Amino acid sequence: MESTYKNLKDALKNKDFAKVLNFKTSKELLPPELLSLHRLTKLYISGKNLKILPEELNKLSQLEVLYINSPALESIPSSVFKLPNLEVLNLNKCHIKNFEMELPITSRIHTLMLNNNQMTEIPRNLAHLSSLTHLYLCHNQLTSFPRQLLLLSKLKKLYLDSNQLEKIPVDAIKKWKSLTLISLDDNNFNHEHKLHIQEQLNYWFGEI
Repeated sequence: MESTYKNLKDALKNKDFAKVLNFKTSKELLPPELLSLHRLTKLYISGKNLKILPEELNKLSQLEVLYINSPALESIPSSVFKLPNLEVLNLNKCHIKNFEMELPITSRIHTLMLNNNQMTEIPRNLAHLSSLTHLYLCHNQLTSFPRQLLLLSKLKKLYLDSNQLEKIPVDAIKKWKSLTLISLDDNNFNHEHKLHIQEQLNYWFGEI
């Protein structure tokens, strides 16, 4: 019977049944024994001090959902994007500035959440997330529109609110066939560019 655990020790005692683990940690590193839970499909981790994720995280090859929340976490290992069954990756409210994505990327991520981080750019290989449909990049430090996003042929929803964008490639976005929603509030667009966005993309900023 599939079980949900909130205590790592209990999950380790029942490795064959532990598929969902939701736990808090006060450590800077994840306990290595976590990587022995090979049947996990959902992993939720929160902690104020967690700084580093192990490269060996890809040993959890059955993971479908990975949520990590730690204001001390500044990067993530490229191995995360090699988890073959991963579909949802939530890294909201960390302190991520940048991270690498080494090819080949073998995950099936369709939803990537990176809200409330410190990103000034996105990894150049992000466009290789060929299954991505939802991308959340609100409350970061992006100053220019990441043009590699235009290569995400399945992306449906893109959230870029509360960055420092001054311009976006309106014509290219207008031709983006898969995209059904883009959110751009609270950026640094001037009045003229806002009007252009509203006119061409049928976007409503409210008061401009």
